[in-house]
Amino acid sequence: AAWRCDRRVMGHSERLQCPERIIDQVGGAFGMGCVGSFFLTFKNSLGNFPKGEKMRGACQVARTRCGQTGGAFAIWAGLYTCFDCTFISMRGGADDSYNAIASGFMTGGALSFRNGPRGMAVGAVMGGVVLTVIEAVFGRLKTNLANAEAALASEPSQR
Repeated sequence: AAWRCDRRVMGHSERLQCPERIIDQVGGAFGMGCVGSFFLTFKNSLGNFPKGEKMRGACQVARTRCGQTGGAFAIWAGLYTCFDCTFISMRGGADDSYNAIASGFMTGGALSFRNGPRGMAVGAVMGGVVLTVIEAVFGRLKTNLANAEAALASEPSQR
């Protein structure tokens, strides 16, 4: 029997199930970290090389550094998504902003583990605060967009 992969386009509200979501988030974060780091490092290191070596030197430094930053992004995304999936499972499938905030809190604490208990507490609080702000901004944006769509849908079409 031939192996076949069913691919379908996911809608805006659909998300992958947790085991696949973790891999997807880690890969996406690694890619974003690599690309963003490459361009920023390239731009910032152009001035560190003599006139004839600027492009080659900046490319070399950017290629060296982008994997490290991409790996850091991937670790953060992997931990965050693991915690998110854990909270979704613990809360009986509830996927809301409380999971995201708690996941940010736990990820910040876990990544600050080597700094001791005080450092973990600071990292956890910072992770929770950052995710709270993100959830508030995107929640507000989502509400505004939903209200705008509802207003457009309720207006009679003028054709």
